Amino acid sequence: MAVSLFFALAGLLLLGIARQLTAIDVVIWSMTDERGTTLRTRWDRLASYMLLGGMLLLSVLLLITYAIVARIEQRFAVFG
Repeated sequence: MAVSLFFALAGLLLLGIARQLTAIDVVIWSMTDERGTTLRTRWDRLASYMLLGGMLLLSVLLLITYAIVARIEQRFAVFG
């Protein structure tokens, strides 16, 4: 139950972050001056880092889920 709640909260947090990043992206791409060019460069870099971090987080969460399911199938206590 606690793990499911953790996964649900992590998903909601990531959805909120994605929504805010999309809004920032719209503002950055509407800027036409030199600051906009600088921000777009930094924005692309930040988006790349976040994508890689998200992929790493996904793989960790999948590993945790696999380990929990494997323990349940073996009829061992998962927590406690």
